[in-house]
Amino acid sequence: MKKLLLGLILLAPCLIAFRSGSSNPAAEGWVELINGKDFTGWRASENTGTWTVVDGLLQAEGKRSHLFYEGEHLGGGFRNFEMEVQVRTFKLANSGIYFHAQYQETGWPDHGIEIQVNNTHVGEGDYIELKKMGSLYGLRNIYKTFARDGEGRP
Repeated sequence: MKKLLLGLILLAPCLIAFRSGSSNPAAEGWVELINGKDFTGWRASENTGTWTVVDGLLQAEGKRSHLFYEGEHLGGGFRNFEMEVQVRTFKLANSGIYFHAQYQETGWPDHGIEIQVNNTHVGEGDYIELKKMGSLYGLRNIYKTFARDGEGRP
């Protein structure tokens, strides 16, 4: 992977844009994968009612669900890309953005890498969640928050 850019300044991703890697990436431009109206190009797993589009933004509220990109751009598959995402979290919210994942009906994705989107979620049951916003979950973890819940404009 050439480079991964995260604008994690702002509960769900509101803008996801990809730029394919090449010798001249600026010439190719960015591709927006979310149209701000509906879920065209996206497929939700379990609990599909968790996801809504509100004021042009993707919003997740409720039980666990994942959105998988299956759109037309590059046949839904990406390699060697840059990704820019803006998110906003709320108190006790827990979210994440997976890349190199494969669709599955239920559960946490078995494949892929998660970028943690969480400032104040503390875990469930006996599990205490210490990994915070921007962590490459289980690979490179961040334990301090650098953005406050509810701040910023997505």
